[in-house]
Amino acid sequence: MRPAPVAHGDRLQPAALSVEERAEVLAVLHSERFCDAAPAQVWATLLDENVYLASESTFYRLLRSVHGNVHERRAQATHPAHVKPELVAHGPNQV
Repeated sequence: MRPAPVAHGDRLQPAALSVEERAEVLAVLHSERFCDAAPAQVWATLLDENVYLASESTFYRLLRSVHGNVHERRAQATHPAHVKPELVAHGPNQV
């Protein structure tokens, strides 16, 4: 007999950070050194120092789980849809 299905959010993810790893990342993000820096800047600075705690998106995800609405401050560029040129002829041999 098959076991009952488990919702995706309730499954144990094999690559998930442990409680200690999550606490370490949050401690670094809340440290006095990085208290005024964006998560992307913290992540890049740590990489320059050959320290890899987690991915940049994980930094944002952990902060969002603790503080709520956390996102990148810079608005991403959006490209408007291109309008097809409309060719109009009002007489013969105009198009």
